[in-house]
Amino acid sequence: MQQLSIQAVIFDFDGVIADTLPDIAAAVNAALNQFGYTSLSQEQILTFVGDGARRLLERALTAAQQASPESVKSSSGDSSPSASPRPEQESRIQDLSSGSRNRLYPQNPDSGSQAFDAFYDWYVEYYRTHCCKETRLYPGITGLLELLAIQEIPTAIVSNKPYAVTQEILNKIHLTDFFTAVIGPEQTARTKPAPDGLLLALELINRQRYAKGKPPVKPQQVLMVGDSSTDIQAGKSAGTATCAVTGGYGNHEQLVSSHADFSIYLASELQVLFLNR
Repeated sequence: MQQLSIQAVIFDFDGVIADTLPDIAAAVNAALNQFGYTSLSQEQILTFVGDGARRLLERALTAAQQASPESVKSSSGDSSPSASPRPEQESRIQDLSSGSRNRLYPQNPDSGSQAFDAFYDWYVEYYRTHCCKETRLYPGITGLLELLAIQEIPTAIVSNKPYAVTQEILNKIHLTDFFTAVIGPEQTARTKPAPDGLLLALELINRQRYAKGKPPVKPQQVLMVGDSSTDIQAGKSAGTATCAVTGGYGNHEQLVSSHADFSIYLASELQVLFLNR
């Protein structure tokens, strides 16, 4: 890749900009516990990350039900005393989902039931207000962003993470001003691996450049930096160059098989690419 060809950089967030897994896992378990389910290990929750919060919670609910025979029996309609949820669990479920445990976890979590939406909304709000307990920037990220800013290379974030949570974290770790655009799943019809978020980010970057009298950046002049195959697929679909971050959260085999243009261990290693421009 020619150094001078990159005129904008788009980053994934989790596993690329910041190590957010401890707080994600804590929020998932808080939601599970609030609705009467058992906690999961951080290692298990890691395998659920990468396709957005709804898929994360669907997978977590499935795993929690499999780990809790009591919950499985209750949701399948068994009314025996040993299958009944504890009174305090039942109360929380009714308060938050306005329905039974069967409604809380329908057979198809994609069905968009009000109960699942209540579970999802509770998780997002809890995570938003507890998002920086253990979250840390990866080494060198601030230096990379400062270098890109000095060189007037615009940056954006495109994440499948809820927008409100990403924005809250950026505010708390004082990175908001580095990014021209922050795109979450609420702002596009399709999430990664679809290219919609990347194309929207590029549109917002070019609006800012137009206002400053600068020529637009073309997709092939953009570098997509991500730690999962969905990031690389999204970049390829949008027509951008792609960089795989192997030290993040994504499945390594899938990441390798996505055939990014090049790979690095941490995103901060990109500084080498831009130092001599």
